[in-house]
Amino acid sequence: MPNEELAKMLRGIIPAELKPIKDELVSVKTQLGELEPIKIQLDENTRIAKALLHRTEELDAKFDGLLLATATKESIARLEAKMASKEDIDRLAHDVNFLVRKAAEHDEDIRRLRKAE
Repeated sequence: MPNEELAKMLRGIIPAELKPIKDELVSVKTQLGELEPIKIQLDENTRIAKALLHRTEELDAKFDGLLLATATKESIARLEAKMASKEDIDRLAHDVNFLVRKAAEHDEDIRRLRKAE
């Protein structure tokens, strides 16, 4: 078979054999075109999810800061337990007054002793 006849025969066979492949390629391109809106929506959803995750991390940090800055019931109870009561303060005031009177008496006694010398 001469080369020309072989080439002519192949020109008739190859397009017929390639037609199903071309049709399949057109079908795949069509399906990809239909997927484009889904891809766009997926990208948008991904951006929203990342933004929400970032915001959640910010809020967690703020909440942790509030926990550190805010007095809890337990810490308030510990402070109240350590606080002096009104009776404690009154007793201390009475003791201070007594000490002031005693210091004044001692000062007076020291003055009298100096005069007596």
